[in-house]
Amino acid sequence: SNVHKIVIVVLVVLFLVTGIFAFRVYFLGSKNSSSEVIKENQVKNYTTAELYQDITQKCKDKSVDCFQENIREITKRLGPKASLEILELLQDNGFVQRNVDDHELAHLVGKDTAAAFGINGEVFLSCPTSFNYGCQHGFFQYALVKIKPVKKAIDSICGSLGSEHSIKFKFYCYHGVGHGVMDAESYDLKASLDICDTLDGIGKDGCWQGAFMENVNAGMRGEARKDIFSKTDPLAPCNQVQENHTARGCIDSN
Repeated sequence: SNVHKIVIVVLVVLFLVTGIFAFRVYFLGSKNSSSEVIKENQVKNYTTAELYQDITQKCKDKSVDCFQENIREITKRLGPKASLEILELLQDNGFVQRNVDDHELAHLVGKDTAAAFGINGEVFLSCPTSFNYGCQHGFFQYALVKIKPVKKAIDSICGSLGSEHSIKFKFYCYHGVGHGVMDAESYDLKASLDICDTLDGIGKDGCWQGAFMENVNAGMRGEARKDIFSKTDPLAPCNQVQENHTARGCIDSN
């Protein structure tokens, strides 16, 4: 449909703009990567091949419940990168069918990550962005249950990143929070932007962009709010939000 074509175009533009932003700020600080943020002394050594062999032996009947239980146990022991790599392998090799709700399973991985390793920015950014940011969504959902109000939860996640982290690293933290806010607010774009507006500086920019990107993701999954995209107005929703959101969030992300 025309709506799907519009969503695909704006998603491509989003990734191009995000890449340009990352290149611009890359040299302003350290080169931390999200795969390294859970400290080595928090997890045991492992190989993906060993984990894959172990889980396929335990779940010979290919039960979704069995795979889910074991993926969550891997998360608690080794972190989300290991568990979601295994989930991808299980899908690629036909053990987990594509019609299984992998996004929701990634939510559980995010919740388990927060519970096992703590609620802070470094652990939050250890969540891979695969499965439509499901891990980060689940992490943020867990944080909202444990920490009130929402801004305090956000500060506990991204505000905990110190000066040793680059602007890029902090921006991506708030970007991920924007995705989580949208999920927590049931894809209410205005309510999510209102929460982002309570942040300062790069926090606002990152949160806005994450919220708008998640709005596009929701459109791709058929979960966006009714009438948020328009067949006759390709600028929607960018021409329906406040001017500051349009210039520094929506246009960059749509």
